[in-house]
Amino acid sequence: MADYAENSGTGRAAKDLQRTLGVQVDGVMGVQTLAAVTQADTADLIQRLCQRRMRFLGGLKHWDTFKGGWTRCVMGDQPGVHIR
Repeated sequence: MADYAENSGTGRAAKDLQRTLGVQVDGVMGVQTLAAVTQADTADLIQRLCQRRMRFLGGLKHWDTFKGGWTRCVMGDQPGVHIR
């Protein structure tokens, strides 16, 4: 989340986390969001949030230039991860 907030803004990071969790999307990391995080399956939440982030990054105009670095930053070197 720190990298997401640093590189895409705190509001986008919080809202995408909330969308992934299925809670009210208001951009505030409050009690409801934090409670949902503690209830979520951590590995699944991280995977889904990273996939959401990759969809966002893939739509940016500089994707072709930075896709390799952005993909490694978000997804690491996971088997089966392909750069679009």
